[in-house]
Amino acid sequence: MGGTVSLPDAYSALTGFDTKYILELSTIQIKSVIETVKNIILEWLLKLEEDGIIGDDMEFTKDEKDKAEKNNYTINNFYGNISNSQIQQNSSNSTQNMTIIGEKERIYEILNIIKENIDQIKDIDHAKVNDNINNIETEIKKSNPNSNKIKEALKTIRNIFEGAVGSIIASGILYKISQLKLW
Repeated sequence: MGGTVSLPDAYSALTGFDTKYILELSTIQIKSVIETVKNIILEWLLKLEEDGIIGDDMEFTKDEKDKAEKNNYTINNFYGNISNSQIQQNSSNSTQNMTIIGEKERIYEILNIIKENIDQIKDIDHAKVNDNINNIETEIKKSNPNSNKIKEALKTIRNIFEGAVGSIIASGILYKISQLKLW
C-alpha cells in the first residue's frame, strides 16, 4: 500500500532535467516519518520534564518559561555527510565567516527559480521573500559582497519555504538552497 504523486513540471526546472517526476511512498515510509517525529517530540518533552518544565493544560508558569528560555533545546538531525559546515551550538561570543566566491551563479539560478515559481506556492509571505531576493541581488552585485547578509537573506527565504507545507516546489527550492556551499 502507499501512493504515487505526480510532481509539477516546475520541479523539472528546479533540477535542470526535462523529465516527469513522481514521488512514490510506501505506507512503511510514511509511518517511519511519523514515528521519527513522534520520537523527537517525546525526547524533547522528556528533557523539558527533566528540567521541571511541565506546564498545565498548555499553560506555563513564569518560572517554567524562564527556565526554557535559558536552556538550549535544539534538535539536530543530520543524515549523510556535512561539508562546509558552520554549525555552532551553545557558543557565545563566536563568529564565523565564509565566502560566496564560486556560488554567485548558483545563487542567481535559485533566485530565478524562486521568482518564476513563487506564485504557485501558497501560504507564504510573498512580499518578504521578494524583499530578501532584492537584498541578495543588491548585495551580490557589490565588488565585495557581504556574505553574511546574503546568507541571512537566504536563511530567511529558507525558513519561509519550510513553512510551505506540502509544496513540492518549495521543497525543491529548499533542496537547491541546501546545496549552496555557504552553510
